[in-house]
Amino acid sequence: MSDAHDVDGARLKLANQILSICLAATSVTRVWKPYFYEQHFDLAPDLRDKLFVVMISGMLDTANSHQDRIAQLKKECDKTPIPTGKYYLDRFQDHIALLVDLLSIIPEAQFARLALMRNQWVHGYWESSTKNIRKFRCVVDGKVIQRKVPTAEFNDMQVIRAPDETLIACRERFFSEPTFFWISDAFMAKPEVQEIIYNDLRRSKSGLPEAVFNFPAPGFKPTLLDRHSYPWFKSFNECVEFGVNSERTPDPAAPRR
Repeated sequence: MSDAHDVDGARLKLANQILSICLAATSVTRVWKPYFYEQHFDLAPDLRDKLFVVMISGMLDTANSHQDRIAQLKKECDKTPIPTGKYYLDRFQDHIALLVDLLSIIPEAQFARLALMRNQWVHGYWESSTKNIRKFRCVVDGKVIQRKVPTAEFNDMQVIRAPDETLIACRERFFSEPTFFWISDAFMAKPEVQEIIYNDLRRSKSGLPEAVFNFPAPGFKPTLLDRHSYPWFKSFNECVEFGVNSERTPDPAAPRR
């Protein structure tokens, strides 16, 4: 009885840890994304620019921290078997890869500017300006890395103009990029889908996932029309019907037009 109780406790703990990856991967966009799409914020582009700094910083932190965490949890699945654990971790890893791919469109110098703005606006941190070496994260060759550059080089990356002038082009470029990331994000962020995943992690014995993620081939870029016609952007009932495991195999990619 005690051994069974220990196993159940270990499985519940691991299920919570795996679900936390899903929650963490969507929490940043869930909080900040509405400010970029709701029409009444069209009248406040300067506010959007400042929130863009916060959101990109959070997305970069997410991409940086969770790849290693996912690898650790996969090892835990070998010790405490959860039949669908590695499936969901693989899908969350696919989601993070989409995030890194989207962030990669931001130039390295722009990441340096965003880091400076974040430190000053969010943390009130100016001390780094007196240091000889400056640090910031960016995406290079599909990976999040920490760059260390001399202060003189870091300063050369800054643009001596009003912050909003340097941000608006980056923000508009970011949100116009054709990407599957927002489709995956919309699916994973639904509380009902997260509940399906959590119940599956705690109770599944078959190894067949209840929430099915279907990612297109690497490099696929949906058009704006594709993004709105894909089943994950339709009503939730259709979304669940599409996403819950059955004998029917869902179409793995959005229609190509």
